[in-house]
Amino acid sequence: MKYLDRQELLTDYKYNLGRYDFQENYTHNPEEDQTSYVEKKVFKFKYRRALDSKDDYERRNARMIEGQKKRFTDQKTLLLVQDYLANPKEHEAAYLAMLDNESLAQYKDYFRTENDEFDNVVMGLNKKKFALTFENWQIEKQDRSTFQTVPLPEWNKELGFWANALSIATEVQKVGTKMHEL
Repeated sequence: MKYLDRQELLTDYKYNLGRYDFQENYTHNPEEDQTSYVEKKVFKFKYRRALDSKDDYERRNARMIEGQKKRFTDQKTLLLVQDYLANPKEHEAAYLAMLDNESLAQYKDYFRTENDEFDNVVMGLNKKKFALTFENWQIEKQDRSTFQTVPLPEWNKELGFWANALSIATEVQKVGTKMHEL
């Protein structure tokens, strides 16, 4: 059985944002949701995989990652990160400001064709909200989980509940001893 990550789940048509109408639930009548303009933009960016087709997502995401790579190889950014790692208390404000700016730059890179002057001004005033969506794409993505999954025995309909439960418990015990051996 394959376990899917968040991005793979969002490719499923069931999670396409176009299928949903977000409304407030404090009234019994349909009412548009009252989230701010910026909060809607943050939501759109955070769940961009469910919004775009696979081709559009991959093209836009590659452009965004390339932009981040260029910004992160800039000498000024490298020095800021090194200074922050050497003395976090002294350089924390500058480091967090850099993350705020990078989060907004990722949004602008991804939605390059939708950027207009109004968006740039409003989003520039609300950088902290975009910082919630920051991802460092320069660190290789890998499975960092510390748990191991194992296939359980098939449920035998001819046996009763307790016989099946006992076979599952036996299998779990075997896995536990095998994990200690590793």
